[in-house]
Amino acid sequence: MKKIPSNHVFCWLGIILFVFSGMCWGSVKPADHRVQVVNVEQLPIKSIQAWNGRILVQTYEYRHRTRSYRLLLWELDLMTGEIRRVDFNTPVPVYAVATWLNRPVGIYRQKKKDVVRFLDGSMEVLATLSVEGHSPSMIHARKEHLFVSNGLEIISVNVKGKVHKRNLRDEIPFLYIESLRAIETMNGRVFLGYDAGEWYGTLVELEYTKRGLMKKTREVMPGNISSLLKGSNQSLWISTGLAHGVGESAGLYVYDGHDVKTQVEQSGIHQWGKLEQVTKGTQAFSVSTTINGLAWGSTEDILLVAATAGIFRFNVNSCFKLVPLWSGDLTIEFSGIDWVSRSRPIGIAVVEDRCYVASRIAGVFEFRMKNDAL
Repeated sequence: MKKIPSNHVFCWLGIILFVFSGMCWGSVKPADHRVQVVNVEQLPIKSIQAWNGRILVQTYEYRHRTRSYRLLLWELDLMTGEIRRVDFNTPVPVYAVATWLNRPVGIYRQKKKDVVRFLDGSMEVLATLSVEGHSPSMIHARKEHLFVSNGLEIISVNVKGKVHKRNLRDEIPFLYIESLRAIETMNGRVFLGYDAGEWYGTLVELEYTKRGLMKKTREVMPGNISSLLKGSNQSLWISTGLAHGVGESAGLYVYDGHDVKTQVEQSGIHQWGKLEQVTKGTQAFSVSTTINGLAWGSTEDILLVAATAGIFRFNVNSCFKLVPLWSGDLTIEFSGIDWVSRSRPIGIAVVEDRCYVASRIAGVFEFRMKNDAL
């Protein structure tokens, strides 16, 4: 029998996988008529954010020539539901944005380093990260300071344009350093949340001065940090989530600058077809889940929680009750076979009376809200 060359085998396997994935992509259907699904060019989604009354979505794009991924930024048209690329006429595409000093600021990667610049008419370059990181940088603006970090390094820029840099390589465990997931500020501190999957993660804080100088990091809590959200009463809300092997874990915490208080903390383990859960805190989900995103509802009394089990409402000032708003099941059809699979949200954003939840591969879900109910 004639031997088939190994490269031909891999070629045919690639074609089969491509066709199979295409059938999956084209057949994702929501199981709830209240949901509008927007497919972002069939690209895996990294994050979603509300920015100046707009919804922006980050996606990964594989570049065959360099065998690497790059991030692209898209805007969702809230009127038509169409998706379009965001273009600021920079040398290479901008992949993250913020508003600082009433001016748009963005990040793009050039020559393997991240460049931070204004995106208005001046196109003034503010800073370039010195340490090259594999993870994309995250940007956060707060009044007189702008912070950018890729996990390995953090830089701050003050209103006078003075740039301060701090190398974090010796302050963050090496298992976490390339897995920055969230950045937030509160009370003169900047917080960095890391999620290294089965290797765990951590939340650290750095104090900074009016000039922007940053002091040494201090660990606030361990855990797979998935989202950080600042509250109006000088509190920081923290979510954690991990799905690995046969188990899932989720946590919701609030930090007042001194102590971390547990609101929800649970883990579910599937053993011989039976779900066993270990729960701490004031509340618990009815099923095993992870938490992957937080957003404020109509006021900062209502916290919207995006979890693998669906979307939940959490009243932070009264009963602390987790109220389920939507169950996130999708029906994925291919080759005449029906397979029900939960779509895993990776972020949530709110604009006016609409709530948007991004899934890694199933697109963006749009919900109309009334009195913080979907």
